[in-house]
Amino acid sequence: MLHQSSNNSAHETMARMFSDAAEQTHAYVEKSLHALQTEALELMNRRLDHNGTAITEYQSCRDLADLMSAQHKWFAEFNRDYYEAWLRFNQAAQRIISDSTSRAADGGEKTMREVKEDLEHREAAE
Repeated sequence: MLHQSSNNSAHETMARMFSDAAEQTHAYVEKSLHALQTEALELMNRRLDHNGTAITEYQSCRDLADLMSAQHKWFAEFNRDYYEAWLRFNQAAQRIISDSTSRAADGGEKTMREVKEDLEHREAAE
């Protein structure tokens, strides 16, 4: 009967480990999607502002050279905005991954301590 109880305890511990891992994965995905959504909204707001400025500049163009200059400026801002957005998203993703990895390691250590204590308790009971 002790062997059956030990198997149940090990099964429960493993089930808890997988459940914790699934919860951490869900939290990671949720945070990643939130960071992506926030950055996408900020990028769209920046692009709207810059596009409005470009339209104003286009209206004041006197010749083809002015138009080309305004378009070059718009294109440079476009590239910079997307580049900076990509950098911010990567930084957020790195923070999330780092935090998740740290929490997973802490959770794994806790679970292993619990298993070890459970086994020591069972060996002492035998």
